[in-house]
Amino acid sequence: MLLRDSEVARCVRTYLLDTEEAPRTVIASDPRYDGLEHRVTDLEGSMARIGPALQELGPVLRRMSVRLESLDLRMETMDRRLEAVDVRLDGVDRRLDATNRVVGAMSVRLTDLSEDVADIQRRLPRPPDPRRRRRR
Repeated sequence: MLLRDSEVARCVRTYLLDTEEAPRTVIASDPRYDGLEHRVTDLEGSMARIGPALQELGPVLRRMSVRLESLDLRMETMDRRLEAVDVRLDGVDRRLDATNRVVGAMSVRLTDLSEDVADIQRRLPRPPDPRRRRRR
């Protein structure tokens, strides 16, 4: 397109300009495109109706966004509370484990004591039976 002096450049320039003009004349005379103007008009009308609908949706979407943000904050608060409960439950679990160890040790100790008491009772002489009277 920049070369203008040579015959080849003139031919290329003419061909490109003719090619650029050709589709416009083909589209205008092609029967497939007869309803195109009507379809474009319908599309523009639909877009004109969509604009106000989108404008009406703006405040609704804003309110929904505010509500969702509020829900997010509440969920974050609940997450923090649940984490605190988990920490407290871990402490309770540790204390229960310690209590179980103490109770287990006490059970062992009481078993040992009951065996010791039984052994002492076997070694002691039997006390006289009060139902039996002494004969004189």
